[in-house]
Amino acid sequence: MPARLKAFFCGILAACMAAVFASAKEVYAGDEAAAGLLIAENADAGIFSLTIKSGRRLDLDKVYIAAESVYPHLFSLLYNPGYNTELSLTLQTYEQDMESETVLEAKRVIGEIITPGMTTAERAEAIGRYIADVCEYDEAAAKDAQNAPDEPFTAYGALIDRKAVCSGYSRAYSILCNMANVPCVFISSPSVNHAFNAVSIYGNILYTDVTYEDAYGSAEEGSEETYVLIPAEEMKKDHEWDDGLIRRMVSFMYSDSYYDALKLYDLGLLKGNGSDFGLDRAMTRAEAAVMFVRLLGREAEALEANAGHPFTDVPSWADPYVGYLYQKGLAKGISQTLFGASSLTGFNDFLTFGLRSLGYAEGRDFLWSGAEAFALKTGAAEKRELSSGGNDKFLRSDAVKISLSLLSAGLKDEPGTTLCDLLIENGAVTEKTAEEVGLQ
Repeated sequence: MPARLKAFFCGILAACMAAVFASAKEVYAGDEAAAGLLIAENADAGIFSLTIKSGRRLDLDKVYIAAESVYPHLFSLLYNPGYNTELSLTLQTYEQDMESETVLEAKRVIGEIITPGMTTAERAEAIGRYIADVCEYDEAAAKDAQNAPDEPFTAYGALIDRKAVCSGYSRAYSILCNMANVPCVFISSPSVNHAFNAVSIYGNILYTDVTYEDAYGSAEEGSEETYVLIPAEEMKKDHEWDDGLIRRMVSFMYSDSYYDALKLYDLGLLKGNGSDFGLDRAMTRAEAAVMFVRLLGREAEALEANAGHPFTDVPSWADPYVGYLYQKGLAKGISQTLFGASSLTGFNDFLTFGLRSLGYAEGRDFLWSGAEAFALKTGAAEKRELSSGGNDKFLRSDAVKISLSLLSAGLKDEPGTTLCDLLIENGAVTEKTAEEVGLQ
């Protein structure tokens, strides 16, 4: 008979029950972390039945913890007991009718507590303080988890009822962090029957326990102790968790390119929400124009001026940016009336924009066809950032990497001054944020 795994207080309880598996999608996972990620990714896409093939028998508890870390919703797994290397399972979520209400409240909270100019760490801290301030620990649910209602174990309990146990606090923290572009995963620790979170600040993993913050931390008047964004060695003094598994899940969820994009986001030079900033998409000329204006530190000026241009193919959201570049003589169209807004940008195209931001002139200092070589020569880009080569297959992730390199490059007429220094001088970037992302 199939069996069921369900996360209640913070542990995993197992019970047998009869069930019939729906037609399951077949996937391959080499270990528990990969299996958990596949479960979460498919659940997000509305696919709840999977057959996971592996070269060995997977530890079901670890699979559940891995899935829950990146899919922080209360759920159970129906699975086939006694399996060998092929695991069939169906995920069942709880309180689906409450999901939309939770999401709406989470968006409202983010709009209230997150302000422009906050760094990733500041957003993570603000979210931790908010939950600790508004949520009360549900002692009754903690004492009798099996007979308690679901709400205290969910983000709904923490954000709507404002009464939850540790898993409710931590699920709410994960959901709010993900909405605010804070890399975060949910940690379930069956060995100590507790839940908390891992937060990755540009790849440096720190830990947050909002439940402890509520009870013992800085949210309590007069206390200097905090359980928000603390290093592993501090957290391990009174917490236990599968550190290797959680680090795998963080690495699965957040790539180096994501952290590069997050740095630009914190600097105010990149917009976007969600877990990837669309980094695997090709970049259009219109998008490149927007990023170029931001790299110049002139976005506010461009939006205020809303300068005109002769091009008929520019979408309204890009009009001020293209108009600014056109009026300044920094961008040309593909014809007198077409900018080529929806055409894809290539390495040479983007590097030409970037080199102009450093004060170099196309046709005098370099040629479009030699933009890559010139960028390498001047230090405006590094070889690893041009690894795709040529002018094809240029993605938003490439633009992000090159943009960070440009920010560290010296200006043509002032080699001792970087583009980032210029943005700070112009007030487009704060020195504090530049220091936090490693540009000062």
